[in-house]
Amino acid sequence: MSTARAFNVILNYQFTQADITLNTNTLETVTKYFDTMHADFVDKAQLVHRKSLFQILRYLIRICPVDTGRLRGSFTPFMDKYGDTTYNKWMADASMAPSQRKTPKKGFNQEAVADGKAQGQFIDQPMDTTIVTNVSYAEDADKKSGYISRLMAYADNQYNKNFSNFLEAAAKKGLIPAVDPSAESDEGGV
Repeated sequence: MSTARAFNVILNYQFTQADITLNTNTLETVTKYFDTMHADFVDKAQLVHRKSLFQILRYLIRICPVDTGRLRGSFTPFMDKYGDTTYNKWMADASMAPSQRKTPKKGFNQEAVADGKAQGQFIDQPMDTTIVTNVSYAEDADKKSGYISRLMAYADNQYNKNFSNFLEAAAKKGLIPAVDPSAESDEGGV
């Protein structure tokens, strides 16, 4: 029986931009603004989230230590759903991660990629996406190479950078209110 390996892109971070503090509760923070924000802000925030995830998944494919394509393929269903197939240019490449292989290489195989795609899943909700692989050796590959830890460090940095840039641009365009929505209003409400 295989155990699913999952990661969630809402990571452990905190930063403040345009009077908004985002941290591991990003969804809750951004949701507070939905009622007072332009629909454009909500759509663009979701787009930044999705594009960040594409960047993170492409990096994951590039550092994945398994060369057959099965494990890499299991990380692609989310991108396939939204029409991002740019990962294909790295699918057959050697891993960027240092190799700790103790078994002979088996080589890239397009059928293995298709099998991996069938073993990949995702849960996608606004501003909260979880990617799951059901490839049986995913956890062992991570234990040997640490590729998921490396991924999470990259993902944390990339997600922070993308949202910081987005919030700065949104503030300049007036899409973010000056008042913190978590503060009490004069009417005693939140």
